[in-house]
Amino acid sequence: MNTTLSSLSLNSPSRGQSLRDTIHKSAHQPKKTLTSSAALAALAPSKKRASPSKKRSASPTKSIRTGDDVTTLLSSADTTQEYGRTSPTKLAKGLAAGGGLGRMDVVGNDWDGSHDVRKSPSKKGKVLDRYIPSRGNSASGSGEHTGPILVPGSGSANSTQNLSDATDSAHSDLSQSLGLDPNKRILSFFAEPPPAQGDTGLLTTYARRPPKSGHPGASHASSTAAASRRRIATAPERVLDAPGLVDDYYLNLLDWSATNLVAIALAESVYVWNAQSGEVSSLCSVGGDDGHGEGGDEIVCSVKFSEDGGHLAVGLSSGPIRVYDVASSSLVRTMSGHLSRVPSLSWSGAVLSSGCRTGEIWNSDVRVAQHRVAEMKGHRGEVCGLEWRTEVAGGLSGGGQGLLASGGNDNVVNVWDGRMTSAPKMSKTNHTAAVKALAWCPWNPSLLASGGGTNDRTIHFWNATTGARLNSLTTPSQVTSLIWNPHAREILSSHGNPDHQLSIHAYPSLAKVTDIPNAHEARILNSCLSPDGTVVATASSDENLKFWRVFEGKKGGKSGGGGAMAEKDVDAADGIQRKGKTGISVR
Repeated sequence: MNTTLSSLSLNSPSRGQSLRDTIHKSAHQPKKTLTSSAALAALAPSKKRASPSKKRSASPTKSIRTGDDVTTLLSSADTTQEYGRTSPTKLAKGLAAGGGLGRMDVVGNDWDGSHDVRKSPSKKGKVLDRYIPSRGNSASGSGEHTGPILVPGSGSANSTQNLSDATDSAHSDLSQSLGLDPNKRILSFFAEPPPAQGDTGLLTTYARRPPKSGHPGASHASSTAAASRRRIATAPERVLDAPGLVDDYYLNLLDWSATNLVAIALAESVYVWNAQSGEVSSLCSVGGDDGHGEGGDEIVCSVKFSEDGGHLAVGLSSGPIRVYDVASSSLVRTMSGHLSRVPSLSWSGAVLSSGCRTGEIWNSDVRVAQHRVAEMKGHRGEVCGLEWRTEVAGGLSGGGQGLLASGGNDNVVNVWDGRMTSAPKMSKTNHTAAVKALAWCPWNPSLLASGGGTNDRTIHFWNATTGARLNSLTTPSQVTSLIWNPHAREILSSHGNPDHQLSIHAYPSLAKVTDIPNAHEARILNSCLSPDGTVVATASSDENLKFWRVFEGKKGGKSGGGGAMAEKDVDAADGIQRKGKTGISVR
């Protein structure tokens, strides 16, 4: 066959007949086939033969068929003759590059790579796994191999399991040799704290986490964080005796002036205590002994200092209102007209608002003879809470032209515009008990807080501009008074039955800052704030007047009025004796 192939010439006129004869002879030999390697070697004698050591494995044999195969080969020969001469070497290279077997090997179908699996003779019959960097798990078990170790496996599941076991063993050996704990991180940003020793109950109880800057509540949590850094005393700084204090939830018997004077009503008498000097004086008595009395069972139902602290208004149980000059302890004016007792008062410049038991509210201008300049009817019960909103800097209200909040025994909160008093600007009925506690926010003029009585025990926060309820806080006891912290976003509430406590909450988060339980032995009736905004005075039906330093003033600032109770200690013998009975005495 090789001789026949060598004698053929592409330019011979009889190549077609010779090819047919050769193919005919080859067709009668079914067991004899030509490989692609032999054909290429015959047609390319100039190419260097491969050494026996690098002999490739034979590809699958292909039978030479007659018929269509001969026609295909002849058409190929005609195409070659048409385009010119082609040397046997170039033809062999072209056939080899195109995937054919050679000049005499006829291709009848496309090449299928799945049948041409080439394997290395040294690795024949083995399914090898990935590299496993573990000497102890080598195939020989000697552990002397220093190169990549190949572990034969029977299947993918076994190979994966072997790899996992070998990796775990390698990690364990590495950790043991380096003295590391495989269950802990090798690198860390800081060392672990030492184990706690002893009882950590107090630390766990009183520790507070600072708020995160990215948290949604961080902007209004500053007051809570500041409270955690400051010390809030849970014991009063001073306690004064207040015998004869009327135990009535609806009355307002305590006030603190801008000149650092504290006024308290004890039955039919009013006493003034100077918080700076510690002196106590009797301002008036409505029982008829001081020349201004009207006799009978008259008692004081409310007291309120003017905004500058120069005058004190006193509401009586029979309806009239008295205005006293504090410096001279003299009666300036008496304004009549109310048909029943006056439990609430509030100043706005020269205009004095008074709430009556009948549900009426009067605006009285103390500068004119006809003092009643406005009348507001919006309550069906006793008006026990009144508070003007501060309109200008310095604590002034604007002469009756601002907003006035009122609360009554009919569970209603009203907000009145001093320029239009025919109907309330806002009226809310969310409370389920009498509303006595009212307080305007010092840093947000539109924010009003109101607190309900025993059946309600809730503090509501209102937007006086839109009339919307912004927040609500449920408390364990009746709310008797509310005071905003002028130095931080906090609000203090005093409570009556059953807990008699003082509570401070942050706003608007309403998180509890501190709580002073059982601040008095009986319910707290009234509270007021010192002019420097740091001390709160509380009066209770246990006939005690207590002073609590619960707020912090601004650093580097001077306290108003020379500081509350900071200049002089009060002698225990000081006080006013009235009919053998101590009006106010210092403990």
